[in-house]
Amino acid sequence: VIPRPRKPDSASEAVEAISMSQTTAAIVLYFDEYVHILSTGDGSIRTVEGPCRLTLQSHERLLAGEKRKQVTVSRDQYAVVLNPFDPVTGKFLMGGRRVIEGPCMFSLHHHEVLEQGCVHNVYVLSEGQALVVKALVDHNGVPAGHLKRVVGPCRFIPTKYEHVEKELEAICLSEGEGIYVRDIEKSETRLVKGPQVFMLGVNEELWCKPWAETESKALGLDGVPSHVAHVVNLRNNEVMCILDREYNRETVVRGPQSYIFKPQEGVKVLSLSAGKPKRANQILAAILKLGPDFMSDKFQVRTKDNAVLSLAVTYRWQFLVTEQNIERVFSMNDFVGYACQSLCSGIREEAARHNFEDFHHGTVALLRKSIFRSRVVDGVIGSVEGFFVPEILLYISEIDIKDIQPVKEDISALLSQSIKQNIMTVCRKLEQAATLAAEKEYVLGEGELQDLKQDLIDIENTNLALDTVEKAKIEGQAAIEKAKAEKEADEIVAKARMGLERERIEKIIQLLGSDKEGRFLAMQRILSMNKVPQTWILPTKSSYEKLVEAPPKQAEEEQ
Repeated sequence: VIPRPRKPDSASEAVEAISMSQTTAAIVLYFDEYVHILSTGDGSIRTVEGPCRLTLQSHERLLAGEKRKQVTVSRDQYAVVLNPFDPVTGKFLMGGRRVIEGPCMFSLHHHEVLEQGCVHNVYVLSEGQALVVKALVDHNGVPAGHLKRVVGPCRFIPTKYEHVEKELEAICLSEGEGIYVRDIEKSETRLVKGPQVFMLGVNEELWCKPWAETESKALGLDGVPSHVAHVVNLRNNEVMCILDREYNRETVVRGPQSYIFKPQEGVKVLSLSAGKPKRANQILAAILKLGPDFMSDKFQVRTKDNAVLSLAVTYRWQFLVTEQNIERVFSMNDFVGYACQSLCSGIREEAARHNFEDFHHGTVALLRKSIFRSRVVDGVIGSVEGFFVPEILLYISEIDIKDIQPVKEDISALLSQSIKQNIMTVCRKLEQAATLAAEKEYVLGEGELQDLKQDLIDIENTNLALDTVEKAKIEGQAAIEKAKAEKEADEIVAKARMGLERERIEKIIQLLGSDKEGRFLAMQRILSMNKVPQTWILPTKSSYEKLVEAPPKQAEEEQ
């Protein structure tokens, strides 16, 4: 029977049992393994690296109870060992650092640890990349805490006196873009505009600009602080008021242009009225149009005969400003509400002076006569007629009634009937005017038609005369050309004959000067004899008989 081993009664007995088992067992270390051995006699700790076979002595104990893998550092890596062991003195430099560059493998001594528990990759910086390196201690004349920037392209491994604080990337800024940068030492912020490639300095960081809630809503921002500078594109005839909080001043910028906000700048926000009827604090506006533009309102008025009417009114407005007084546009927080309220008061006052019929038929004319005034405005040539708000240089140039309805039903019915009658009357007048205009147009058309016919006859006569003259010109020109051609032909024939005659004479002269002269003269005689006329004499019968009877000699003589 094999006895079952007894459980240890205490922790010390358990440690003693483990030590005895480690002492008796052999430890095999491979090439990439190592162990820490504690000597219980003098308390020293030694490091044993493989490959080897290790047997612990009775006074030795294996720390951590297991083998460890060596630290492997590849070619593009490095390791930072804290509390490094000094083999010369045999002591640990507690609080010290040692940088080991790969490729290599090494074992950690008992008190040594890796920084951050791992090896680090070598910093390979390309164009547009940089590192901010901080000095941990004084070394080589560099004070502790000194920051420097390492700019690529390069390969960088920090020394044991240095620590990489952060990595930097170049920021490409195009035209019309910008970022906010803060100097940590001086606590100053600035705007960096494009186009350029910008990289932060060692004492600089990106600064996120906060916006007020009203400014964010007016500019259409999401309300999250950002280091990207906000750009406002102002179109033509648009203005914006910039608040410089550093110098406590206001500046009005006018489009068309693109404006980039500086770190200390904000924008003035106006709370405008909106809706029909107008209600206050409905729109937050940072950008205003100088106009011309339109705004509408709806309200009730009471006439002289106590008829309550609902009016829908549209106004045409614009700011009559110059570069010298343009800041007055932002001097009133709600110019829309102020202008509409002032105009509403004037319209109600005018409606109270007239009865329903008069006010309904001549609404626009009555309102223009009572509300609009003619005045001279700075920067405008001549006088302008309309409703003018001098505080903000707002000019109302037109007023139009889009809808007018009685509030009470009986008055509304009477108004509808009146409107129908007026429409019928207007339609009859328009029909009569259209008939008269058609007849007049017919008469004028007939007259124009006769004039056109006469013009056509005149044109045909003129064309016939022109054709006759042109035909005569063409025939005369053809005769002239024919005579010229015949003359040229005769001249060519005469020249040819003269040339042939000259050649004949030259040949004759050549023959007269040669040995064939006699033959040529004889031939010419023959030819000339051929030209002599011949006379033939026919003998009578008596003479013939004489001739026959005569002797031959006499006959020859007679011949």
